[in-house]
Amino acid sequence: MNERLWNQMNSLKNEFTNIKHQMVPGLKFSNNSNDTEFLNQFPFHTEESVLACEKLLQADNNIKEKCVLLKMITSNIQNLTLKMMSNHGLELQKQDSTEKKSQKQCKRIKNIGYISNRQFKRRIKAQIEAISNLSQKCSSTLLNNSLVHSIVEDQTSESINISDKLRSWVVQYNVSHNCCNSLLKIMKSEGLKVPNDIRTLMKTPKTHNVINITNGSYIHLGIENMVLPILKKNNANIYIPYHVIKIGINIDGLPISRSSKSQLWPILISVLNFKELINNVVTVGIYHGDKKPNSVEEFMNPFVLDLLNIINSGLNVNGTLMKLEISNIVCDSPAKSFLLNVKSHNAYFGCTSCLEEGTYVSHRVVFPGVESTLRTDYSFRNRLNEDYHKGPSPLELLPIDIVDTVCLDYMHNVCLGVTKRLIELWVKGKKDIRMIDINIQEVNNSILKIREYVPSEFCRLPRPLIDIEFWKATELRFFLLYSGPIVLKGKLKKPQYYHYLLLVFAIRILLCTETCYTLNDNAEFLLKKFVKEYPMLYGEHYISYNVHSLIHLPKFVKTHGPLDNFSCFRYENYLQKIKNSLKSTKYPLQETHNRLIEKQKLELSQQYETPKMYTTFNETEHNINSPFYYVKYKMFYVQLFGNSSIGVTLCHNAQF
Repeated sequence: MNERLWNQMNSLKNEFTNIKHQMVPGLKFSNNSNDTEFLNQFPFHTEESVLACEKLLQADNNIKEKCVLLKMITSNIQNLTLKMMSNHGLELQKQDSTEKKSQKQCKRIKNIGYISNRQFKRRIKAQIEAISNLSQKCSSTLLNNSLVHSIVEDQTSESINISDKLRSWVVQYNVSHNCCNSLLKIMKSEGLKVPNDIRTLMKTPKTHNVINITNGSYIHLGIENMVLPILKKNNANIYIPYHVIKIGINIDGLPISRSSKSQLWPILISVLNFKELINNVVTVGIYHGDKKPNSVEEFMNPFVLDLLNIINSGLNVNGTLMKLEISNIVCDSPAKSFLLNVKSHNAYFGCTSCLEEGTYVSHRVVFPGVESTLRTDYSFRNRLNEDYHKGPSPLELLPIDIVDTVCLDYMHNVCLGVTKRLIELWVKGKKDIRMIDINIQEVNNSILKIREYVPSEFCRLPRPLIDIEFWKATELRFFLLYSGPIVLKGKLKKPQYYHYLLLVFAIRILLCTETCYTLNDNAEFLLKKFVKEYPMLYGEHYISYNVHSLIHLPKFVKTHGPLDNFSCFRYENYLQKIKNSLKSTKYPLQETHNRLIEKQKLELSQQYETPKMYTTFNETEHNINSPFYYVKYKMFYVQLFGNSSIGVTLCHNAQF
């Protein structure tokens, strides 16, 4: 029996040798005789042969990044084999080992661990089957994707128990605690091992650090407490370039219900240069009251002090010190005026980007000018325009350019502002402006016809123009960029239609990642022309703050990139989730805090969702025109992605 067992171990070694021979051709090395001769010099059965191969490759000084992938493949195979063998007291022997040595080795194996021969044989057989399945998996991956995964550690994900499934179910569907407690009682009566109360299951916080401020109360969750665990779990130190975390900040009011004045004011943060996170919006502070905060300094002081501390000291993410940088701050017009502590957007000096002085026309303030002097960070901090400032702003403590960082939001400005107002004028405006009833009906019919052709990527289907007062920002965006130019053609008056196209073309330019820079001047020209022609078609009294602000959008695009980089869409979606999580208005601040902490603990405990880590060796550009070139002339660079496996990727013409 010992001899058969040793034969099985030799066959296991041969399996790994076959894996190595499958891996190397899978990397698309040429079958050139020089390549074959080069590889045959090193059998890779021992560590010495691997080091000799690496030494020969390092002898060529013309290669910037040496071809270390051969070492990685073979050494990882050897390490995995040795690790598995060492768990059972085994050691690899040379192929020319005598039968006597094999018998001695088997005797050592037999007495280790105090287990029977049958148990030991069963364990070895299971290991051999696992390695065999790994070999088949690697081979199929090489043939299909040219991607090699050489498993370093045999990690098996822990089975998810029923408690974890219940927690995910509660968070996903916002199930009330009363409903969950009833379900837990039923499950308990059936003999399932579950907690007695939902608060134990969800690990609900027992205390709340509530700060009483004017007009309400405030809870500061902390930037490090909310952001750092997510960054650590998702290996942000690997994905984020230059170890600089760029964040966006949003502040807005959230009414809890229609039957009361109770409202929340969350302080939201989003990591902008970490696209691997799908839902990368987190709450770092919450205010609750019947009115908005009375003092912006009292409301923002805990957050600003926390932010300054993080900016100065940085965040330690998995042993890497990462810096924090404020990229943009986006709010709607009332929240922006409150945050900057300046006069409202309907004041005479209400524009936050230029010194344009408004005029009073038909009981409203309008801004007809398009060539006014722009505001600067120096003029804001020194409050040179006394008619604009109301007092000091807490943002003056932050190391940012306030005028450029506090951006215009195209969701409120363009979609909910200008686009919605235009549709209202076309449908419900004065007789000389609005469309005739027949044309309105034809436009509605056209919108209904295209509903069945709208892709699933759009979260809402278009609705008729008569429901314009109920349209959401996403519906207005769809109408502006896609359906509007089609359904309005031939139905809207030509001057109004061509004027509307100016806005469509300009916004589409500013939304594209390429044209927002190359055609930025063209977009600025179109928007200025749109604003200048606006009073001729609809009247001077309709040149509101939103219409005037269109001329400043290209300036912010030059600084922050496409409009989607600094829009409020992601924050508004997150606010909706916060509102849906509330089940009672008795203690809304504490309940919101509990739901946020419960969700964070659940996401951090779901380790099985963490993306695997592997190393890729991406091939750099080479100067050899032939598709077949030598192994030692290949150049690679290393990039890490996670923490559970190692892989080798061949990428032709990759940038070094």
